[in-house]
Amino acid sequence: ETYQQSIELASSPKQKEEVFDKMIKLFEDLYMNGRADELQAVKAIALYKDYDWLAPRSRYYTAISQKLADRMVAVDLLTSAADLLKSQLRLVNLTAEQKAQIGVRLAVIYLFDQDNIAALEILNDTETDKLSQNQKQYRKIVKAKALSALGQRDAALELLEDDYSQNALLLKTDIYWKSAQWDKAADTIKYLIEKPQQGQKLSSEQISYILDWITTLKKANRNTVIYRIRNTFLPYFKNTPYYSTFNVLTTNLEVNRVDMNDIDKAVEDISAYSNFSKLYDNSLLEAMPQQPQN
Repeated sequence: ETYQQSIELASSPKQKEEVFDKMIKLFEDLYMNGRADELQAVKAIALYKDYDWLAPRSRYYTAISQKLADRMVAVDLLTSAADLLKSQLRLVNLTAEQKAQIGVRLAVIYLFDQDNIAALEILNDTETDKLSQNQKQYRKIVKAKALSALGQRDAALELLEDDYSQNALLLKTDIYWKSAQWDKAADTIKYLIEKPQQGQKLSSEQISYILDWITTLKKANRNTVIYRIRNTFLPYFKNTPYYSTFNVLTTNLEVNRVDMNDIDKAVEDISAYSNFSKLYDNSLLEAMPQQPQN
């Protein structure tokens, strides 16, 4: 605000330009060097909107806009984030890589907003071969997610056939789960399970994976594997809120003693599937490739 007021008092065009330069450097420090990350997301967004006329003057304009769009997504301002990225795509001086980077971010926003057709369209419109392997893999996962949501599960699975990254495994398990392919779901989710470390607690993420894995095995009647899981993980579930759930899912495995009502209740109690979906969404954002810095 002080710099903005001083522009009006500048005695020459040169002095005015020097003040502009100082404002742009401060703006870049806020949105490129993490200073704005120290603010609440809503405040950081509001501050940007107050001085958005500075953004096009920065050489980091595209990167700043993408960072801010990520903050908007974090507070569920999906429409605002999409509008910001669409305005970026209208710039005439973007490289093919920059368009692809913005396009995949926009596609993720469309996924969260359940507009899967728009997600596929923007991915197709911003396709290019000039991307790193990491960027290509990420776009493939986002495309597979959109296809799956549109009911094209076979096409989605074909895209992910040889992909064992965390996001691909989560998505494949999601597809198999929804189509009640319990054997395939179990064989996929097991790759997400880490070997427990003696003396260390399981993370909430690992607990969710393990309980989901047991659930798929239970549905597939693969009790021998569940026995091994119980022997391996029982000490790590003791003294946790999930011990009783783990116990119900891994005991009384004989067919004539299984009470499916108890099992279904246990799964419902931990909201295994909703937790799984949330983990996928969070993981999708965390794995997003970094934007170009110019």
